Amino acid sequence: KGLEEIQQLKVEKCSLISFNKFLSPNKVFGMYESILSLPSGKYNCKFMYGELLLYLSCLGFCNSGDECPLQHEMLPYRHDACPGQYAQRFFTLANNEKLTFLVRNDGVYKNEYFMCKNNICIDYSNVCDLVDNCGDGSDEKGCKNHFKCTEKNHYLPLNQKCDGKIDCQDFSDECNEQCTKYILTGKTYKFFAWAIGISAIFLNIEVLIRNTRKL
Repeated sequence: KGLEEIQQLKVEKCSLISFNKFLSPNKVFGMYESILSLPSGKYNCKFMYGELLLYLSCLGFCNSGDECPLQHEMLPYRHDACPGQYAQRFFTLANNEKLTFLVRNDGVYKNEYFMCKNNICIDYSNVCDLVDNCGDGSDEKGCKNHFKCTEKNHYLPLNQKCDGKIDCQDFSDECNEQCTKYILTGKTYKFFAWAIGISAIFLNIEVLIRNTRKL
């Protein structure tokens, strides 16, 4: 009975949506139809990652301004996309005019991949997941679920920004306008900072010497 109640709740609270209609309004011959069971309404996607974030943002279920990472005008991908990958690809037609390809996965044929700027293709689960899987940062570009450190392609969850703990090597997650803390820039500021630091060291040494003499 419990399983029946869960199934009924799923029917009442969730909607069945075909992701194929987003991927390609024109029918791709032989492509498996991905039916997603998604909750009704819109959600804050700032703490979602990978496949879930991609599906929700592309289908318009995010209310946090997240943009779809996929370039809709390029879908479905051309037959020669993702060079050097998916050697066992099957060529087919989209709308009986555009040559594309499908890849067999778990017994079905799909073309659900993210194409990086450098033409490498990755799975949806590797998009907006805080890791530069493309090597050029394009799988994380535009994602609003992270904070990017200034100097390197190092990505942090939003709750690690301004949390009092330094996670970026360049301190940018704690020293920025939102955190109201700043890193001193310019030769003059750096000179005074070093002068104050060195003075503090010498003053501490002098105090230690005086205390030692009193013993």
